[in-house]
Amino acid sequence: VPALQNLPVVSIAAGRRHAVVLTTFGTAFSWGDNSLGSCGQQYPKHLMSPVAIKTHAESDTQTNSLPPPLVNWTYQEDPMGRDRKVAISDEAAIVQAACGNDHTVLVTRTGGLFVFGSNLVGQLGKDRKTKILYCPETLEHPKGPERRFVQATAGAVHTLLLDDLGDVWQMGGSDTKEGCVLILAGQRIQTITAGGDHNV
Repeated sequence: VPALQNLPVVSIAAGRRHAVVLTTFGTAFSWGDNSLGSCGQQYPKHLMSPVAIKTHAESDTQTNSLPPPLVNWTYQEDPMGRDRKVAISDEAAIVQAACGNDHTVLVTRTGGLFVFGSNLVGQLGKDRKTKILYCPETLEHPKGPERRFVQATAGAVHTLLLDDLGDVWQMGGSDTKEGCVLILAGQRIQTITAGGDHNV
């Protein structure tokens, strides 16, 4: 795929009709059906090849403006004149991706989340009045900045999250309260997975 040439891909996540790949630099690329924002782009509705996802640690300050169609990474020049290296902040660098039917959740190096796509049943942890997020928005741990998420996985219309204490949280699903809800605490869970309407 031309868009990913010379970028070392380390993982891939796939939803019903979209996919996300991550590189060793912490950058993320998406393609597929974007009609509900699951690729993290304002447009087009379908991406035929991977496009960089713009992640940012702070909200855009300008109102009524679209974010630039670029990720927030830059190249650092090597003082020895060798290849340039990609530089990206830990708050924006992605280490894991989870894709549901029409939504995507990205976990950052610092344990925060970027969420985008369909939020029809609260699978992005946002107010359900927000039905679709076409661009990535940040989501912090409900317990505050001293806690971090370490893993995300997605079912059809829900998201399961694991934090640094081994507690499990859920967003979305037909029988879950709004927001990020603690569903399993004090068990020091090591890993999680979800698919369809079930969790493990």
